[in-house]
Amino acid sequence: MNETTSRIADEPRTELVALLNSQQDDLTRLRELAARQRQLIQGDQHDELLTLLDQRQTILERLLARQEKINALSERVRDDPSALDDETRRKLGHTIEGLSNCLSDIMLRDEEDQKSMERLRDESRQEIDSLGNAKQAQRAYMAKGHVAHDPRFSDRKG
Repeated sequence: MNETTSRIADEPRTELVALLNSQQDDLTRLRELAARQRQLIQGDQHDELLTLLDQRQTILERLLARQEKINALSERVRDDPSALDDETRRKLGHTIEGLSNCLSDIMLRDEEDQKSMERLRDESRQEIDSLGNAKQAQRAYMAKGHVAHDPRFSDRKG
């Protein structure tokens, strides 16, 4: 392999390693944000949650854009088996496996958080419905001529 061929083979590998490392950094940050997201959901901190979701969206967009480059470089490396030595191929495989595990963890947390938010939504809906039922009962009571001058004593005066 001459110097030019070596340089060409080294460039995709170097770029691929750099891109995978960047993916790892962003996924680590995304995992941290997922943990914070859970705290915000449980703490009913909606404004902070919206800010955090905006940060997550920015990271996700970077991940997706970078993934396109990784896919293209991976194809180039696959097409040229001599582009990677066995040790580098093993390290990249290990890195990709770590990325996959991290992403799976984030997705699992997101599913659990979604269930928590749905449960909170349902509880809120039930509370709102019960308030509506109480108002409806009060109107029905008032309509039957049981109007007291001071509603605090309506049970005593009838």
